[in-house]
Amino acid sequence: MPLFSSPDRMRFMPSVANAFASCPSTRVASRIIFAGRNQLAIERFYAAADVFLLPTLYEPFGLVILEALASGVPTIVSATAGASEWLADGIDALLLQDPSDGEEARAALRSILGSGALESSLSRSGRLKAETLQWGRVADRIIATVPARSPVSKSLTPAPVSAIPLEV
Repeated sequence: MPLFSSPDRMRFMPSVANAFASCPSTRVASRIIFAGRNQLAIERFYAAADVFLLPTLYEPFGLVILEALASGVPTIVSATAGASEWLADGIDALLLQDPSDGEEARAALRSILGSGALESSLSRSGRLKAETLQWGRVADRIIATVPARSPVSKSLTPAPVSAIPLEV
């Protein structure tokens, strides 16, 4: 079941909208849900989703991608999305080389929905990848890359509370 935040989002992806509209199945339109912005039910939306598709032209690092992966939803994202730098194509997610190509998006959707093995593999690997991207682990990796004696490493160590001047 494709899930979009609003019908307006589809206007930014006309070729993807056309790919859905041209599907031979007449049931496609009835299976697309425009959920709106409902943060309280986000877990239920991910749990109900068969696949997550984000054919974005620009997304520095969308947390929505990480949310989908962490929820175990097979994920399709643009190779231009920042998160794609962390994802292995065909292992953690499927990466669209041209996010404006509706045929590529449709082929990726069909490959997941047509193969229980691929769907299961992407779900499992994506979830494991999301676990490696928790904020604490990312911060630990960044700190570990800074040499201990560099001026930058000293700035990463918080100053004692007594050393912070208080303005009165």
